[in-house]
Amino acid sequence: MMAYFHSLQFVGTLKPQVSKSQIVQALSPISEELQITPEELLNGFEDDYCSLEWEDNPHLSTSTFHLMTQGDVDSNFSEIVEKAADNLLNLIEPSSFTLIDTDIANPDDAVTAIWVGQGPDLEMAQREDAINKCMSLLCDTLDNDERLLIADQIRQAPLPSDRVAPAARLAPKL
Repeated sequence: MMAYFHSLQFVGTLKPQVSKSQIVQALSPISEELQITPEELLNGFEDDYCSLEWEDNPHLSTSTFHLMTQGDVDSNFSEIVEKAADNLLNLIEPSSFTLIDTDIANPDDAVTAIWVGQGPDLEMAQREDAINKCMSLLCDTLDNDERLLIADQIRQAPLPSDRVAPAARLAPKL
C-alpha cells in the first residue's frame, strides 16, 4: 500500500449520558492504526504528531473532544476514519472529520470531509458548514449585512428530508 502524509482534525460533542470511555472505544480504529493507547485517549495527551484534548461543558452536561493527528499513513486510512465515524454515530452530535492528504497540492482535491450523523440534525450541520464556507468566500465581495441576509435565507430553506415525506405520500402506490 502506498503511504501518504496526512493531517486529521475533528471536534466532537458527546451526546448526554455518553462517557469518555465509549468515545475511546469508538475511536479505536484510528488509535490502533496510529498506535495511541486507550489510556492516552481517555486522559488526553499531546505529542509531536497527535493530540486529544477533552473540554467539559458543565452548562450542557456534556464534554467535547478535539482530536488532531498527522503523519504517514497507508492509503486505506480514510476507510479507517470512516469506521471510527460509524462507531461514533449515536455517541456524538453531528460533526465531520477533516482529513487532508498533504501530498496533494490542490486543496480542493486534498481535503476530505467524513461526516458523523444522520437525519435532519446531520443535514443542518452540513448546511451550517456550507454557510460558513460561503461566508468566507463572500467576505471580500459583500458587506456583513448582505452576507448575514444570504445566510438567513439559506437557513430558512427546507431541508432535503423535509421534502421526502410529502413526496412519499404523493407517490402512487405500487
